[in-house]
Amino acid sequence: MRLTLFEAAGIRWFLPLEIVRHILPQPKVFPLPLLRPCFSGVLLYGGQIVPLLLLPLEEGGAMLKAPDFVLVCDTGIGPVGVPADRVERITTDGEIASDVVASIDSGCDMCEIGGWRCRPLSLNRVLEASESSA
Repeated sequence: MRLTLFEAAGIRWFLPLEIVRHILPQPKVFPLPLLRPCFSGVLLYGGQIVPLLLLPLEEGGAMLKAPDFVLVCDTGIGPVGVPADRVERITTDGEIASDVVASIDSGCDMCEIGGWRCRPLSLNRVLEASESSA
């Protein structure tokens, strides 16, 4: 399993590389009325309109500034943009120990990956929670 490690608003996150389609530097984000509350706007990627996720951050806050990067990711509803201040790196094959993979699969809150303490971002879970609260 390979992971994409990134940081947003001072929080370190990771996503499985297999769902990350592309990493866009400084994309233009457009406001769009009537978006689900979990989205802050949209961007254009590959001829598609892609909603930009409002990351669930500490203390109920959200990342509202224009992102330095956007990870365009595949989800159950189609592509979704994930904002990032910094993309740390993509892990290599075999770098992730089996106990870390097991903790990711069991829904850990925080993992240690190559000296980086970070949390998993379950896009489908965030989107489902947003839909149920709408």
